[in-house]
Amino acid sequence: MTPRLLLAPLPTDEEAWRSATPEERAAAADFSVGRRREWLGWRALVRARLGSDLRFGYDACGAPCLVGRPERISVAHTQDRLAVLLADTPCAVDIERADRDLKAVGRRILTPAERLLSTDPLYPVVACCAKEALYKYAHGRLQHIGQGRIEAVGGSADLPFVVEGATAAAPAGSIGSLTGRIGTAPPLRLTVCRFDDHIVVCLL
Repeated sequence: MTPRLLLAPLPTDEEAWRSATPEERAAAADFSVGRRREWLGWRALVRARLGSDLRFGYDACGAPCLVGRPERISVAHTQDRLAVLLADTPCAVDIERADRDLKAVGRRILTPAERLLSTDPLYPVVACCAKEALYKYAHGRLQHIGQGRIEAVGGSADLPFVVEGATAAAPAGSIGSLTGRIGTAPPLRLTVCRFDDHIVVCLL
């Protein structure tokens, strides 16, 4: 399948509850409202794209997966938006509001060299999303989020996936893409996009 990035507003609690299966409602009954909206919301988003008969599970590393299906998924959310990346190969996505102040987080998880890679005002958010995407993509090969490396900023901003659910897709300033690495593996290209007021970083 062509990789797809699914974006949607976080549903209300009523919307999330209405779209859930009886089993999911039982599992989410004791969640906080926010957690329930996230947990049920991304499932409804994937079902709307792939069909109502999907079953969801978690793999050995705790990542969400589609039971009995070949597609791979990665899930991310902010307080107001959901993002799901669907592909036939391993994938990872992270999303944050563009105006979120992540400088303190960046000082904790970015190396001095990584912090010097860009002066773009969006870079702290982009870099933190990239670190999270690398951690997800590593699938248990990294012990913590700071271990994935960002090695370069810049490059092609062409999208290697189809976007669904966004009114506009534009490269995030001068960033476009990043080069990252997990351990001694070959370099990886991370695609950086800005959708409305959100930064999304995807890795395929």
